Amino acid sequence: NITVSDQVLDSPTNNFATFNPLVRSSSNSNYSEGNLYATDNGSADWEVRLGTIPLPETGKWYWECRVGNGNAYIGILDEGENITVTNPSGGVIWYGDDGRKRIDGTFSSYGAGYGSANVLGVAVDMDASPRTIEFYKDNTSQGSITITGDCATGTVIPYITSIVQTWINFGQDSSFAGSKTAQGNQDGNGKGDFYYAVPSGFKALCTDNLPDVSIKPEEHFNTKLYTGTGSELAVTGLNFSPNFTWIKTRQLAYNHRVFDSVRGVTKELYTNTTGAEVTDDAQTLKSFDSGGFTLGTSSGVNPSSSSNMVSWNWKAGGTAVSNGNGSITSSVSANTTAGFSIVSYTGHGSTTGTVGHGLGVKPDLIITKYRSGTASWSVYNSPQGATKVIWLDDTSAEGTGITYWRDTEPTASVFSVGASGTTGGNANPYIAYCFHSVEGYSKVGSYEGNGNADGSFIYLGFKPEFFLIKNVDATEAWEVWDGTREPHNKLSKKISPNTDNAEYTANTTTYAIDFLSNGVKLRTSYSAVNGSNTFLYYAVASSPFKTANAR
Repeated sequence: NITVSDQVLDSPTNNFATFNPLVRSSSNSNYSEGNLYATDNGSADWEVRLGTIPLPETGKWYWECRVGNGNAYIGILDEGENITVTNPSGGVIWYGDDGRKRIDGTFSSYGAGYGSANVLGVAVDMDASPRTIEFYKDNTSQGSITITGDCATGTVIPYITSIVQTWINFGQDSSFAGSKTAQGNQDGNGKGDFYYAVPSGFKALCTDNLPDVSIKPEEHFNTKLYTGTGSELAVTGLNFSPNFTWIKTRQLAYNHRVFDSVRGVTKELYTNTTGAEVTDDAQTLKSFDSGGFTLGTSSGVNPSSSSNMVSWNWKAGGTAVSNGNGSITSSVSANTTAGFSIVSYTGHGSTTGTVGHGLGVKPDLIITKYRSGTASWSVYNSPQGATKVIWLDDTSAEGTGITYWRDTEPTASVFSVGASGTTGGNANPYIAYCFHSVEGYSKVGSYEGNGNADGSFIYLGFKPEFFLIKNVDATEAWEVWDGTREPHNKLSKKISPNTDNAEYTANTTTYAIDFLSNGVKLRTSYSAVNGSNTFLYYAVASSPFKTANAR
């Protein structure tokens, strides 16, 4: 009893984009027909509708849509925009039912108006320099538009905002849920079912057409669980030899302990304190091994109580090498493939200096710690910029001050440190952990919370394994989740890096989030996770979106 229009081309190995039902500008939007049709309950409110697959940063992409009789705009939205805003001030290019176009905040004349009888095409060339977008009405081009403003770089998402019903076809159903007669046109790769012929060189937005991601996340990062024994213990099962390992007891109020191969084994720092580095006589992390690490008898990493433990492990670049790119010579172990480096240096002891980080591209996240004395962990993040600082061991909102990063953005070779003792102001040893976003593997970014249990959706471009956040506007704890401690949604067992508290297990609502095939959906209104504030996040993948399965 299934009609032809209820059959689509999706398969277990190839999925087409649809409307994203996790994104709503109000409660009025209803999605049906496999999330290819949206209605608005008869409301006159404008509704935001986004695609589930943002456009890759390379390639040429095409999709079709229809709208009812009434006001509508179709186009693309910058991924960094607050997606609940129906009339964004920037980061948008669209074609309206009145024939006008809009680029960011500027309207101008463009093409013909349209209504419910028309099929509209959208063709975006991400390979062009600059990028271009071309809209079609009933297979007639309305003219190519050079993409400027916020959509000219970074990630953009298929976008419709309207006060009428809308249909979308990313290539799985040219009948538009039975409202038209299917035409069966395919892209040049033989993918899809489009109403009109696909422009030459353009492709359907489906997983088969997405670019391959060469990096394999499990070869550069992994979460490893183990049980303490109180006796020497070899923890195995990683696909690499780690250079940075972060350990926390899940059931006991013990410090977070971090170890790295540049400072040397047995030397531990605590993310939840300002304390100096401690050397534990070879009873903490004794060695980094080919597929894991070996622990001594220290109760902080290997308690005899059979406590459940979690370790997060990163691969850097092996043995550190000298780096003279900055005014301060550093010793660096850099994994440029995965965007992670460990940087050891001696502070300048004055007001300013620069430190080579070895990544070859600008870092998005830098975490520094003064090793031989008491000082907070200072954190730089690119969404907030070098005029701001956050502290990993503290719940405070972000601060400002030239003494941290000299109000100077990092470059592809160095980061700047100022007079603060937390970044370089003492003439003693420091350690820095530097990260940059790598497509399909990791992402540093920010999101706007909405204070609602139907929370914000954060697009990552991969299925996450590790997700760290901080409310930068308010006094709130840092929070971290991973997909190994909780392999099924909802996730609620957060751990706070700024406190020695055990893993939170009280309920499944306060800290509830979902790990998705392409990002994170917040399922709580709790202020530390989804308050009406700005949040910093750092995420690492378990698998790229192209090959990810839902949880």
